[in-house]
Order: sequence, then structure tokens, then C-alpha cells
Amino acid sequence: MNSSHSKSVATVIVLVATFCSLLPGLASAHGAVSGEDNVCKLTIGKYQMNFTGYQPEASGSKAFCDDIPRTGHTIIALDAINQELRSMPLEIHIIRDTGEANPNLDAVTVLYIPPTLYSTGSLTFENTYSNPEKFIGIITAYDGKEKIEARFPFSVAEGVSRYTKYLPFLAILIIGGIFFWYSGMRNKDKKESKSAPEA
Repeated sequence: MNSSHSKSVATVIVLVATFCSLLPGLASAHGAVSGEDNVCKLTIGKYQMNFTGYQPEASGSKAFCDDIPRTGHTIIALDAINQELRSMPLEIHIIRDTGEANPNLDAVTVLYIPPTLYSTGSLTFENTYSNPEKFIGIITAYDGKEKIEARFPFSVAEGVSRYTKYLPFLAILIIGGIFFWYSGMRNKDKKESKSAPEA
């Protein structure tokens, strides 16, 4: 294999490796919840809250940021970063993700906490998830007449399945790289056969 083909193969490997390294970052941004400097934050309009999840019976004090790793008892803790949030009633919905743009909330809600003031800026809510499933969390802050809403989709006990939506792109990269390399090899063979002296 000559140097040009070696470079082609190396380029394909670098592209695939780069794409794979981006998968955790692509998957970690879940709607209004995002990871910054190893800290999860929930964004509500121009405001933010620290977001931490626990499953004490399953993993003790080990925290998670977005998707819930297992079924079972789950605790979510939110801590206001902005003082303004302490004077705003916060309403919480956890709903099943049906894929509908505007589902009937009453039909899909699994947890509801009515608008409540949290003067300390800290709140927790708990729920027990029995089956692997997809959900959407909705946190609504009431700033006077204005209603500010944050939505964050999450899954329960789906493990690495969150990455499967990126597999087609990875497959395209690999197949394209193989085709590129194979085409280069065929062109090389044709050139060599043409330049070979006749007997």
C-alpha cells in the first residue's frame, strides 16, 4: 500500500474516531438540561438551576445528570442558581413521551406538583419508574403574569440505546471510507497495468 492509500485509510479512521468521541456530547444535551463542567444545569428562560438525580436503593449517593440508568425509586434535586427563582412559584409535570406535540396532560402525567414557592431555592421530587420508557419533564416558573417553561426529555433504563440514533451516520462514514479506499486501490491497479511493459 503506497503512502497516498495509507493517508486515505488514516483519514477515515480519524473521522470515525472523532465521530465516536462526539457521541457522549451529542447525547448529553437533553432539552433544557445540559452538562457544563461536570455539573448538570436546567435552563428555564434566562434562569438556571443545578440538576441532580439519585437512585439511593440502586446506587447509593452516585448521581446522574439526564437519563435515569435503572428502573425503581428515583429522586431529582433542583437548586436555584438565580435568586429570582426563589420568588417564583414552580410547577412540575413528568409525562410519558408519546411523540405527540400537544398531548392530553391529564392522560400522560405520571407525576404532578402544583405551583409552589421554594424560598430556599431547593426542591426535590420523587417517583418510582417500573418499566423502561421515555418521559418528558416540564418545569414551569410563574414570573408574575409571565409563564416560563423548560422541557427536558429523558429515558429510563435504556442504557446505551440513546446512541443508536447515531449509528446510521457512523455506518455511512465507515461504508464511505471503505468505498473511497477500494476505489483508490482499483485506480492504482489500473494505472499499474497500463504502465506495465508488454512482453
